[in-house]
Amino acid sequence: MDSNGQDNAEESRLSCFIRRGLQSPTKEARLQALKLAVACSFHSHYVFSKLFHLFETSLYLEDFSFREYMLSALMDMIYMHHDKITFANVSHLIFPFLYAPTVNLQLAAIIGCGKVGKIKLIF
Repeated sequence: MDSNGQDNAEESRLSCFIRRGLQSPTKEARLQALKLAVACSFHSHYVFSKLFHLFETSLYLEDFSFREYMLSALMDMIYMHHDKITFANVSHLIFPFLYAPTVNLQLAAIIGCGKVGKIKLIF
C-alpha cells in the first residue's frame, strides 16, 4: 500500500499475473488475463483508472471476439464508475463502434450509449 492507503497496482502480485497473461502468445491466456483485469476494475475505480488505457488498447489490437468482450466490459465498468467519468472522456469508445464491421460490436456500442446516458453530458 502507498501513503494514501491504495494498493500499488504496478507492484502487486496480481498485476504481475495480469501483465504476464497479456504478454502471452496464446489467445486463451490473454483473454483470461483481460477477464481478471476487468474483474478487478469493477471493484475499484482506482484499478479501473490504472487499467483503462490497457482496455482501450485491447479494443484495437486484438481480434473481434476480444473487442466484443472488451467493449461490453468497458461499457459496464463505465456504468459502474459513471460518477467519476465525463461523457467526453469515453465518447471515443462508442462512436467508432456504431459503424463496426460486426453486429456484436455495433450492439455493444448501442447498449453502451444507453448505459453512458447516465453520465452527465459534459462536452
